[in-house]
Amino acid sequence: MDTAPYFSITGMTLTNTHIFSACKNRQLIKLKFHPDKQDEMGKISFLVQPCQQGQITAIACSLKMLFVYTASSDKSITQWEYSAENKLKMCFRQNMQDDILAMDIHPSGFYILISFNASLHYYNVMGDQLKLYHEEKEVKGCKEIKFSNGGHFFACNDGH
Repeated sequence: MDTAPYFSITGMTLTNTHIFSACKNRQLIKLKFHPDKQDEMGKISFLVQPCQQGQITAIACSLKMLFVYTASSDKSITQWEYSAENKLKMCFRQNMQDDILAMDIHPSGFYILISFNASLHYYNVMGDQLKLYHEEKEVKGCKEIKFSNGGHFFACNDGH
């Protein structure tokens, strides 16, 4: 039995102590890498069994708040709350109008950048929904987005 496609990683993000990975089979995995706890280093936790309709295309993690966001090929964004007990609880799912190419969370956890084919959107995270704050039509088709550590800058790349 070939298990390689089962663990094909489609997205990855990290916090100070964990790496969160999205797999091709729509599963989320958490890997510990805390240097002070050598006995737990490399411990893998399967957080979510396949739960979304489509493949996970992007993943982002908030450093200040305990949230993981996943984007799916079914044009939806899901917010998950995670805990130290390796439990993930779905907070909300919001459908978008277009395919999501990339996303990143502001370090504060209050804003999210989402790239679509036609534009780049800046959203406010408002409890159980995302509210569009600004749309940048000049920036199209970004495959990578990343906020700076302080959140005062962001970078995006369209692959060229």
